[in-house]
Amino acid sequence: MSDELGAEDAEFTPLPPEAGAAAVIERIEAAGIVGMGGGAYPTARKIREAIAADADWVIGNGMASEPGVTADATLLRDHADEVRTGLDIVARCTGAAHTALAVPIDSDVRGGTPVGLSYPAGDEKRLVAHLTGREVPATGYASDVGVLVLNVSTLFAIHDAVIRGRALRQRIVTVAGTDRWVAIGTPLADLPLPGAATEGYRVQGELTGRDVASDAAVAPSTFSVEVPRPTSWACIRCGWCASACPEGLAPERLHRAFEADAADAAVFDCIECGACTAACPSQLDLVNEFRAIKTRMRREQLAREQAERARQRSAARTERLARAAHERDRQRAERMEKPRQW
Repeated sequence: MSDELGAEDAEFTPLPPEAGAAAVIERIEAAGIVGMGGGAYPTARKIREAIAADADWVIGNGMASEPGVTADATLLRDHADEVRTGLDIVARCTGAAHTALAVPIDSDVRGGTPVGLSYPAGDEKRLVAHLTGREVPATGYASDVGVLVLNVSTLFAIHDAVIRGRALRQRIVTVAGTDRWVAIGTPLADLPLPGAATEGYRVQGELTGRDVASDAAVAPSTFSVEVPRPTSWACIRCGWCASACPEGLAPERLHRAFEADAADAAVFDCIECGACTAACPSQLDLVNEFRAIKTRMRREQLAREQAERARQRSAARTERLARAAHERDRQRAERMEKPRQW
């Protein structure tokens, strides 16, 4: 791995070990820290949600299992103590009684909890179930069962922000199989990658990642950059994807739903591990197809909910106007019945 970027001047005053949760969370927010395992969800918000949910577990996820992506493993090899400190900082903020720094079972990371899960070992729901015995709902989050899960790069960034007073300005990225420190905002075209940039790049791994344009840049959540996937062909219905799926789904059926622009509720059981993509002889980018189905179905559900709320508002208004008209008629009738004095 290339050398870490030089030590920049601190943007903030380091916080003392006894700093309260509010000060630490404010620092995390000011440092611009988001989920660095790919989600990019604001970390300060995620911690606040965990506190509101009375989370009693904090898990550092060092189980990244995308084949060929070793950024997290390299970070743990060189900075395990800082990652563990970041984990302890978050646990203190949330008041969690239990912590675990989850690492592969063959890892010798200091302070790590070896986890013997098969691929996809880094899946949050599987990890929570393995370490805590709690089942995260299919459409829910770890916080729903009192668990906060943060990627190890996120924990390292929290350590840097709190202990060193440094904002998030760099991260380790696996670039075409080599791990290196890269400044946030670096154009992907400036990275040492084979091939022309006209075809764009693949970020977040070959199996579970996505293709981006040639003018894209490294984001806080970018942990891998490589050349685009090969051209795909039509599905041949071989069934290999179904055999590879760890959740026992039928990826071929979901692929047909994608092509038909149709809905299939089973897609929400997909954990987006990419096992089906790896098995597909037609090199279909199945994971991104299934993400597209989920996005479309969520948008359609949101549209239905908005339409229902609009219908309810309209019905309530109609009823309100009807009541007002009825009341006017009643008052008029009363006035007509009263004897008049001439």
